[in-house]
Amino acid sequence: SSLIACRYSWLLIVPSVAAMLFAEKLGTRLAIGWSLGALVSAGGVALSFYIDLPTGATIVATFGLALLLLALARKLFFRSGRAEAGDRQEIVEAVNPG
Repeated sequence: SSLIACRYSWLLIVPSVAAMLFAEKLGTRLAIGWSLGALVSAGGVALSFYIDLPTGATIVATFGLALLLLALARKLFFRSGRAEAGDRQEIVEAVNPG
């Protein structure tokens, strides 16, 4: 029973964490999370069908892989909000030196 709870926690946690990587507003996070959850779940079921693997484990593995890939994409292609705020502060200081 704890394995089942762990399996279903991936369905809740991974889409919300991934959405938090890319959005600030709640509505945008919900849209990203719901879309990601549906797409990754469907992809896990399809992969399970074509490779003939257990469905639950394949979905969990697919969610883990999706989260790793999204975190890597965030690191490689998007700047963090803190860096942008630091850049803005440098610009303000350059324009108004005193």
